[in-house]
Amino acid sequence: MKRILLLITFFLVSNSFFSQSICNQSYNLCGLIGVPFPNTVNTPSSSGGINYGCLGSQPNPTWFNFRVSVSGSIVLQLSQNTSTSLPNTPLDVDFILYGPFTNPISACGNLGPSNQVDCNYSVSAIENATVPNAIAGQYYVILITNFSNQAGFITVNQLNSSNPGSGSLDCTGFKLISFLDSDSNGVQNNGEPNFSLGQFQYQTNNNGVIHNVNSSTGIYFLYEQNVLNNYNFNYVVNPNYSSLYNVSNSYNNVNLSTNGNSILYFPITPLLSYVDVGIVLIPTTSPRAGGTYQNIISYSNLGNQIIPSGTVTFVRNSVATISNVSPIGSIANPNGFTFNFSNLMPFETRIITVSMNVPPIPTVSLGQILSNSVSVSPPTGDVIASNNSSSICQEIIAAYDPNDKVESHGSKILISTFLPNEYLFYTIRFENEGNASAINVRINDVLDPKIDENTVSVVGASHNYTLDRVANNLNFKFDNIQLPVSIVNSTTGKGYLTFKAKLKPGFSVGTIIPNTANIYFDTNPAITTNTFNTEFVSLLSTSNFNLSNFLIYPNPATSTFQIEITDSNEKLKAITITDVMGKIISKVDQLTSNQQIINVLGLSKGVYFVKITLDNNLILTKKLIIE
Repeated sequence: MKRILLLITFFLVSNSFFSQSICNQSYNLCGLIGVPFPNTVNTPSSSGGINYGCLGSQPNPTWFNFRVSVSGSIVLQLSQNTSTSLPNTPLDVDFILYGPFTNPISACGNLGPSNQVDCNYSVSAIENATVPNAIAGQYYVILITNFSNQAGFITVNQLNSSNPGSGSLDCTGFKLISFLDSDSNGVQNNGEPNFSLGQFQYQTNNNGVIHNVNSSTGIYFLYEQNVLNNYNFNYVVNPNYSSLYNVSNSYNNVNLSTNGNSILYFPITPLLSYVDVGIVLIPTTSPRAGGTYQNIISYSNLGNQIIPSGTVTFVRNSVATISNVSPIGSIANPNGFTFNFSNLMPFETRIITVSMNVPPIPTVSLGQILSNSVSVSPPTGDVIASNNSSSICQEIIAAYDPNDKVESHGSKILISTFLPNEYLFYTIRFENEGNASAINVRINDVLDPKIDENTVSVVGASHNYTLDRVANNLNFKFDNIQLPVSIVNSTTGKGYLTFKAKLKPGFSVGTIIPNTANIYFDTNPAITTNTFNTEFVSLLSTSNFNLSNFLIYPNPATSTFQIEITDSNEKLKAITITDVMGKIISKVDQLTSNQQIINVLGLSKGVYFVKITLDNNLILTKKLIIE
């Protein structure tokens, strides 16, 4: 019973990810008036004893509901076309309208002749549905069908919304907007971007359940039916940046009026000018023996000043070869490539897609680890050095599930190399393998108790998203994603999100951290990903040799640093130090030990790359910061 109650509550607050082909999972018209909405295809006529009035058949049903805010006549114009732009082809649209009801859920069990308000079964592509005398507070549900079974779009408009005495739809809700208030006047002026380096927080009726909502757009809409509910809203800047901004607004014990939306602004005032560039490497596909796989480089300006120029450096593993880099403009080198960028605006994110070919077996073996890394040249005064580089370790596979979950360190982490404040980076990948576009995608992830849920932060996503976190329960929503059916060997129909989180104290050798996610495409049953197990070990086998075995300390360094190979029989063969442009600064070869001290007293402050070659010819690279 508890699970059912939770689902119903979510429906009342935000039912947009449910299917529209079933009455009690209907879409609310709020937010859809005048907006073309994908119709339903390949869905048989409804059943269940409903009286469909004039509708001789009900193929491809699409259900909507609405609440009346102002009494009066309501005339809705319904149209259906193959496309949202010209040229398009009109499609036959039919409907039946029921009401009034006290709520849209109980209505679905009482659809009969006594509450049929309007109905039409003609061949026209445009129809009008009329409620002659709607009363404020009443609910109506409307079924729209797609007789031709052709994919297209439904558009609903209220024709008489401006007429005297007309009724109107109740679209009450809270629209939360966070923005960078550069002039500190509390008003979002032209040119002041939305702010996403933090999260909205709210609770209802002081019930103690805190929702932590991350939005990639800086906007979150909370649809609300109960105008008597009281809310507390505030905005919290991420810990790394909390000392750089001030949040002036919070809202306590607020509720909704009987009509209209409440727009709540959260001006985020910069306390000082700063620069920060961050980068993350995202494994969008897995390396398959004899196939091609992709990594996405996502780099962002996380500061409030324009970054005039910079360089991204990608260092590939020694096994795979780079087949394509998009966009064009990369400069190849023996270990990977560099990519120069310019005029990266505050809070702007850009991506680079890297495609790599994996040799077939027996050149490679299943389970072999491939490590790639990326870094970005930090601007002078960059406030956070830890986000200037990123690396991932992936196992070579023979086949893969397109809806899966991975962690960037690989399945085994050498505990001696894992820093106390280090993050785990999880990537959830999803792919629409159905036969129609997915309107909405939702991902639910319940974190293991050993993960600190308060440190969760999204670092990359393929589409705009919101994350609603309650304790360790994460709900990612890609509303109106319109994800098409996937196409082989392309990015069409595919998506991903990457988030990071720290561990709670107390993990040790033998600790295993499982993580699984459930992916929902519209109303289809959950697709459960693999369970990715992260295990902390004291030793790594040769087949698991990766960046964790390659230690550099101290880092940052001032005069000297030491390289050490741990938990392996491999020996150092050569060491090369390059700058971010790939220029060789120094090189030491003909080594035969597992450690080496390097003098860097003469190097300028900045970021460098240390490449080691082992006696088995494996090449690994790590970033080194000189202070």
